[in-house]
Amino acid sequence: VVLTRRYYPNMSPISAVIDKYLQRLKDKYQFHVVCIAGHSSLKKPDNSKIKVYYIKNKLWLLRLWSEENYNATNNKLYLYLMQICRARAAFLNLFSDNLAYRWEYKAYYAEILKISNVIGVDGIISVSGDTVYTHLAAQKYKLSNPETKWVTFFTDPYSFQDMMFYPALF
Repeated sequence: VVLTRRYYPNMSPISAVIDKYLQRLKDKYQFHVVCIAGHSSLKKPDNSKIKVYYIKNKLWLLRLWSEENYNATNNKLYLYLMQICRARAAFLNLFSDNLAYRWEYKAYYAEILKISNVIGVDGIISVSGDTVYTHLAAQKYKLSNPETKWVTFFTDPYSFQDMMFYPALF
């Protein structure tokens, strides 16, 4: 199982690095990639060795829906709605790092459990870019399943944190 934020088809730079490894190893192993949901029109990769699962919550879907509609219609109402969602996240993050994304922790863990119940989990690769919830979910699973191998891939979460740039009100 691979836990990352944005994977297919619009990969974050970090996920693009992980994808290079997956592409090299997919002939030998099967991967289940759990990532945050992207746009509603996403198609999953056509590859039996790499399965993609999307996590989401209602506010995240509202933000994506408003962004899609703004891009399709250029209606300012959708832009304002999208900016309100982003500003909410930026405001919450002022009080605690990544407070707006705590829902991801439970969602990643729930997906690991679903996959584990169906096929089992031999190992987990948790990838972080701008949040650490992939690692926290992997850690929780590892604590209750000590035989599972766990690899962490940490990057600098503060070099490029788009939540700190786009919703600025000034």
